[in-house]
Amino acid sequence: MRQGSVSTRGPSAVTATVCSACAARLPSGRGGRSIVAVAGAAGVSRETLRKIETGRILTPAFFTVAALSDVLDMSLDVLVDATADGGNAVVR
Repeated sequence: MRQGSVSTRGPSAVTATVCSACAARLPSGRGGRSIVAVAGAAGVSRETLRKIETGRILTPAFFTVAALSDVLDMSLDVLVDATADGGNAVVR
């Protein structure tokens, strides 16, 4: 949400939207690399990566997302899609 504006959606709705955008980008971001190779390079388990990709982990740790963005050579903005909630960034 823009600073000073009031959101009609709760934080969990915004979080779920952002995480869904992240999950949707991970498989294509891996390209031809296996889930095992990407997870190993990012320092996370293959199960964690699989759960993020399938939406079973809705709020991955920031450091996990940052490590994946580094390994996949994707900026955090692209991976998370800062406009996934309709162009409103959450300001706390």
